Amino acid sequence: MRKTIALAVGVALALGACGKDAKVEAAEDVRQLLVAADEGDAEAFEAGIDREKLKADLRVQVREAAREQGIDIGGPSDAALDRMIGPDAVRVARPDPAAATPTAAEIAQILEVQDNTRACLRPAGADAGCALTFEKQGERWKLIGVQTSRLELRPGETG
Repeated sequence: MRKTIALAVGVALALGACGKDAKVEAAEDVRQLLVAADEGDAEAFEAGIDREKLKADLRVQVREAAREQGIDIGGPSDAALDRMIGPDAVRVARPDPAAATPTAAEIAQILEVQDNTRACLRPAGADAGCALTFEKQGERWKLIGVQTSRLELRPGETG
């Protein structure tokens, strides 16, 4: 009986530690991406994103914004989406774009990790939506979503 209880306590502690470790890992990878964006380090920026998932996320948001504005665009081209993905988009989307890059500990305080596979960095003071969404891919947390609020489309800008 004692062995069973000890095993159960050990498993619970290990699972609790996994959640904490995931948040710490995610926070460090998020920070690395923010630093790469701030410094314009294209190689480090690309290493911290999943371009295909970002394009899929942006495609949905652009279509929805167009639909809300009564525009039928059929969908943005890959070239247009690629132009939307860059350090500027990450700087604008993060909780306080004007502030210095937060430390990993500061990021961990506002980062929400779900199922140890997804992480959400919420805009300052927001209850819903993620400014930046990350996914655990192998040993790295990569950016897979950027919230584009109030996206305004004008003819000729969707590629």
